[in-house]
Amino acid sequence: MIAVKLTKLVPRQVESAEAVRLGIPAGWYGAKTSGTFVTGPHPTEQACLTEIGKIGPIAQDQMR
Repeated sequence: MIAVKLTKLVPRQVESAEAVRLGIPAGWYGAKTSGTFVTGPHPTEQACLTEIGKIGPIAQDQMR
């Protein structure tokens, strides 16, 4: 049996300058602790938190 560790998503705001650098729209994103975006962009932090609540914890990034 393989144990899968779960991690909670956190809300992260990407403002205009960073959005241009990343090539993504500005807004709120649900992100893993590693920084990987899982959901978004959302127009508000509350909208992002609502989506994070729907998704729930997800599989943690594997460390090598």
